[in-house]
Amino acid sequence: MSHAWVGHLLLEEGQRLSYSLRGPKENPIVESFFSRFKAEHQDLLLEAKSIEALDALLAERIRYYNEHRLHSSLRSKTPQETLKEALSISKVSIT
Repeated sequence: MSHAWVGHLLLEEGQRLSYSLRGPKENPIVESFFSRFKAEHQDLLLEAKSIEALDALLAERIRYYNEHRLHSSLRSKTPQETLKEALSISKVSIT
């Protein structure tokens, strides 16, 4: 993350930064997801012309990742299919 971007977030957008105390070891599953996500979509992310375009791109790519992309770790199913399957056999109701 560049110093200019961090400055923009803090000074112009009023955002707060949050870092894990132990770095990437804090949540390896999420770190792995974001590492792979950035690698797969680097060119598209860099081509976004505005924050709004970047937001739309991220929403579309996350939707694709969850609803259409087959994952070998999920026996060639999508996360959405896997969740529906797990909920159909679960006794816990999520509303």
